[in-house]
Amino acid sequence: MRKTFTLSNADFASLLAQQEPGGKLVPWISPYDEDYTIFMADNTEMTADELFEAAEDQNYALTWCLRVFTLIFTIFGIFCIFSPISQL
Repeated sequence: MRKTFTLSNADFASLLAQQEPGGKLVPWISPYDEDYTIFMADNTEMTADELFEAAEDQNYALTWCLRVFTLIFTIFGIFCIFSPISQL
């Protein structure tokens, strides 16, 4: 296993994680779903609410990008299906 470390010159760091005894930070695991974890980090000074809001904004942008991408490929697929019919 190869590990890589990166030095950051940030003045602040904001983290959302679970702290184990000894100070180790691990992803927080939801008590309702073991597959749902949270481990977020940012190199700015942010509150937990601001970190969640930033994550929601990123998810919103990704969702719309995927919707546009899917729409384009759906239109392309329909065009490919019906293009042989237009040749008749």
